[in-house]
Amino acid sequence: MNYSTTPGLAPGTGANVGKSIKVRGEITGAESLQFDGELEGSIDLTGNLLVVGVNARLNANIAAKQVVIHGRVNGNVNASDVVEIRSSAIIVGEIVTSRLTIEDGALIKGRVNIKREAQAALGLEPERPVMTMQAAAQALPVAQPAVAKSNI
Repeated sequence: MNYSTTPGLAPGTGANVGKSIKVRGEITGAESLQFDGELEGSIDLTGNLLVVGVNARLNANIAAKQVVIHGRVNGNVNASDVVEIRSSAIIVGEIVTSRLTIEDGALIKGRVNIKREAQAALGLEPERPVMTMQAAAQALPVAQPAVAKSNI
């Protein structure tokens, strides 16, 4: 089944939460989930697919194998395989995954971290620490003012 072209789960492939449902707390499970409601909490579907529907409003951290986001997510997204961000998506938070797809029009505010296993498989060097502006300024030599000498 190709989930990348499917707006939701195929019938009979997992659970569905409708757009009028509001949840506070933790959602865990061993099956795929289409979530279209509101959530304040977390979702842990390790090893399964989560589809965040167009009507979904999540204030939650997410952990799953695959995550497809059409709606709003305020929280961190951790996917062991892939995150697909659709054009209608709005995400505020960190995304950690091995693979990432972003459609034109999607809005993201936060960090994206591609896992090192994926970087190594592609022959890329591991992430190196970034020097802060303050440290860079301290590392540069300080220029001395020029002094003109006159023999008059």
